[in-house]
Amino acid sequence: MHSLHLKLMGVYNFDSKQTMNRTFTLVEELELHVRNLTSHEFFPHGLTFTMILVEGYITISTWPEKRTVQIDLFLNDSDANDVNVFSNVIDQAKSVFAASEIEVVIIDRDEMRSY
Repeated sequence: MHSLHLKLMGVYNFDSKQTMNRTFTLVEELELHVRNLTSHEFFPHGLTFTMILVEGYITISTWPEKRTVQIDLFLNDSDANDVNVFSNVIDQAKSVFAASEIEVVIIDRDEMRSY
């Protein structure tokens, strides 16, 4: 099991419907399968939405006032293909949001320990 956490900074493209549509396109291109979707738009701006996938979940949260987008992707099954999926998500996120800076963290949840 792996999870990908992206923090995109210096983002100026925050159209909520476009963000959701682009995420659906990305999920389709990655051959992932959406089971459910929930979202919340914040006043006066900002959006958080989660797609429950057959394979895990993807959550996107936007902070227009900070020009920041956070993307979290979790995949249920450990698979060497996770790295390819994550690489595609990173490339697509860079393209979609035109971020000036991006932080990437990949966590292998099989290696996590209890304390």
